[in-house]
Amino acid sequence: SFEKKVQSQRLYLDFLGEARDSPRRQQEGVYWSYLLGEKERQAHLILLDVQYHCDSPGPESDVLGERQWAWLEKELRETHAPVNLIFSGMQIIASEHAYDKWANHPKSRQRLLTVIRESRTPGVILVSGDRHLGEISRMESSETPYPLYDVTSSGLTHHVDWIWHSRNLFLPEKNHYRLGQQFTERNFGVIDIDWTTNPAQITLEVRDEKNGIRLAERVELSR
Repeated sequence: SFEKKVQSQRLYLDFLGEARDSPRRQQEGVYWSYLLGEKERQAHLILLDVQYHCDSPGPESDVLGERQWAWLEKELRETHAPVNLIFSGMQIIASEHAYDKWANHPKSRQRLLTVIRESRTPGVILVSGDRHLGEISRMESSETPYPLYDVTSSGLTHHVDWIWHSRNLFLPEKNHYRLGQQFTERNFGVIDIDWTTNPAQITLEVRDEKNGIRLAERVELSR
């Protein structure tokens, strides 16, 4: 773990303008959750901290730390929201690239999928970043109660396209969960929830810096 993580947490929360008496300043890690909307049209945003407690990669390594695991399980178990978005700085589904990912911590990745399955939480969608590219992945297996999507976007300031071209690397990364192509220019993500349909329709998008839609997948709300 990073030796300056306590100072980093304080500076991060200062930057966000977090209140001085916020409980977020008393815990180890910046994980938190928010509710947007009301009643049957509510989205539950679960923001994980995948850095503070993260071990070095290994078969038994942990990502979240026990307190954050307990918090996550409680958030999923007690939610009444029909849509539950789990945000992670590392990709959860994609497993074949050589960079930071939950697959570098297989025990923790399996634990996360088990928590999602056993909590029976409806409408879980994963949101990830820190790759300097955009893509949408889908996992269909007995490990999840329904097809699980992970939309990856990042970033508006840095992207991998110029790096790959400068090194004559033109082949896309392998990801057998990927839907469509990777988008390697500057990008941001959009999640649109259409509550007027039954069940609700969720559209996952990766857009370029001019707001053009480059990747999109429509997901029917899973219950």
